[in-house]
Amino acid sequence: MRIRLIITLLTAVLLAACGTNETARLLDDVESYIRQHPDSALNALRRIDASHLGSKANRGHYSLLYAMALDKNYIDTTDMSVIQPALDYYDADSDPDHCMQAYYYLGRIQQNAGNSADAMQSFTSALDISKRSEDNTYKGMLHSIIAVLYSSGYNSKQALYHGQQAYLCFQKTGDARNQWLQQGALIVYYGNNREREKADSVFRLYENSPVLDSAIFAKNLYAYAKTLSGRRPYEPEKGIAMFNMARLQYKGRPSVEDYFVYANALDQVGKTKESDYILNKLSSVNTVSANYWRYHIYRRRGLLAEALPYLEDGVRKQDSLIISSLNQSLEDVQRAFFEEKAQVEEAKKDAATDRFWLLIILAGIAISLIVGVWIRARQRLLEKLEKISMLKEEVDMQLALLKESEVKETDYRKKYLSVYKNQYQLLNNLCASYLSPSRGNPKDKVFKEVENVLMEISNDNGKPSLAEKYVNNAWDNIMNRIRKDYPSFSENDYKLIALSVMGFEAKTISLLMNYTPKTVYGKKARIKQRIADSSVAAKQEYLAFLSEK
Repeated sequence: MRIRLIITLLTAVLLAACGTNETARLLDDVESYIRQHPDSALNALRRIDASHLGSKANRGHYSLLYAMALDKNYIDTTDMSVIQPALDYYDADSDPDHCMQAYYYLGRIQQNAGNSADAMQSFTSALDISKRSEDNTYKGMLHSIIAVLYSSGYNSKQALYHGQQAYLCFQKTGDARNQWLQQGALIVYYGNNREREKADSVFRLYENSPVLDSAIFAKNLYAYAKTLSGRRPYEPEKGIAMFNMARLQYKGRPSVEDYFVYANALDQVGKTKESDYILNKLSSVNTVSANYWRYHIYRRRGLLAEALPYLEDGVRKQDSLIISSLNQSLEDVQRAFFEEKAQVEEAKKDAATDRFWLLIILAGIAISLIVGVWIRARQRLLEKLEKISMLKEEVDMQLALLKESEVKETDYRKKYLSVYKNQYQLLNNLCASYLSPSRGNPKDKVFKEVENVLMEISNDNGKPSLAEKYVNNAWDNIMNRIRKDYPSFSENDYKLIALSVMGFEAKTISLLMNYTPKTVYGKKARIKQRIADSSVAAKQEYLAFLSEK
C-alpha cells in the first residue's frame, strides 16, 4: 500500500513537471510572435488556464504577456493584478528586458486609470532599468510615452527631448513604422517649442514617406496646420491646404481646436463668412483654446470690444502659476524617483559595509576562540609528543626499511658481519693484552688499550676523523658518499653518523662528543629526517645504517 502511494505521488510530481515545462514552452512561443500578431497572441493566452500555470516563472511570464497583449490590442485595463505577478517575479539584475517591460505595462495601466504621476514614476523606473537592456524597441516606446506625458503637461522642452530619444532608438532597430510615427510626433514637439524650421524639415521627410496610417497622418497634418498658424509672416493658405488635405483626402476627424485654427486661417485670407460659420457652430465651446482663437480673430477685425472678454477669460482660466505647476509636476516625479533611488542605493551600501565589518568581527572572534583552544590543546599534546616523538620516528623508519629495503637485507648482513669481525678483532687485541706474559698489571694494559682506541676515535684534529675512515674502510666508502650527497652537513654531523654506523650507543657518543644523550638523540633524528626528505637515490641505504639495532 505504501509503495503504491509513493508511486502515485511520484507520477503526480512528474506529470506536474511535464505540464509546467509544456506551459513554459507555450509562453515562449507566444512571446515570439506577440509583437507582430497581438490578436493571435491574446487568443492563445486566453486558452491557457491561469490557475494551473505551476511555477512562479510561468505566472510572471504569463502576466507580462497578457498585459502586453491587452495593450497591443487597444484594450485598456485598470486592473493592477494583471501585471503584479510579473513585477513580483522579474528582477532588474537577472532579467532587465522583462523587468523593464513589466514596469512599462504597469505605467500603461496606471495611465489608463488617469493617474499620470504614478504612471510617470513607473515609466521612469523602466527607463532606469533600460540602461542594462539592449531592447531598443521598448526603450523607444518608453521615451515616446514619456514625451506624450510631458506634452500633455505643457512641458514642451522635455517632450521634445524624449521624442528625439525615441526616434533614435527606433532608428537603431530599423523599425520603419515606429520611425514614421515618431516623425509625426516630432513635428508637434518642434512646433510647440517654436522651432519651426526643424518642424518644416521633419515634415518634409514625413510628407515624402509612405503613409502607414491615414488617421494618424491626418492628425499630424492638423497639428502642422496649427504650427503654421503661429508663423510670422503668416502662411494661412498653407494651413488651409493642410486642413483640407487631412479632412478630405485622408478622412481625418478634426478636433474642436483644429476647427478654430481653420477658422482663424480663413479669416486671415479674407473668408470672413466661412470663418463666422465655424465660430457660430462652435459658440457653445468655452475653453481656453477656443477663447484664444476667438480673441485673435476679433482683434484682427478691429472688434476690440468683442475681443477683450475672450482675452480676459483666457487669462483668468490659464493663470501662469497653473502653467508653471503643470510644467514642473512630472519633472518633480522624476526628480523624486531618482532622489529616492539614490537614498536606497546609499542605504544598501551602508548595510553592505555594516555586514562586512560584522562578519570581520565575528570571524575574528571565531578565529581567536579556535586559536585559544588550539594553543591549549597543543600545550597538552606537546609534552606527550616530546616523549614519544623519538620512539615513533624510529618505529616509522623501521617499518619503511622493512617495506623498501628487503632486497638489500643480505648485503646489510654481510656488511654487519664484517663490522662484527672487526669488533671481535678488537676484543682479540684486548684479550692478548690481558694475557700477555710481560710485566705489569693486565687490567692496566687492557684499560690503556681501550683508552688509546677511544682517543683515536674521538680525535677531531683530522678531517675526516679516524672513525669516518674506519667506517669507509668497513662499508664501501659510505661516508665519502654521504659527504658527496649531503655537502651541507657539518663535520660534527659526519662524525656522529660515523660513530652511529660503528654501533656506538647514544651514551657513548655523548661522552666522545661532549654532548648530552638527549642532544645526541635529537641531532641523530634531525639528520635522519633531512636524509628522508631528500631525493638522493641511496637515502634508504643511509637510513638503514643509522637505525638502531
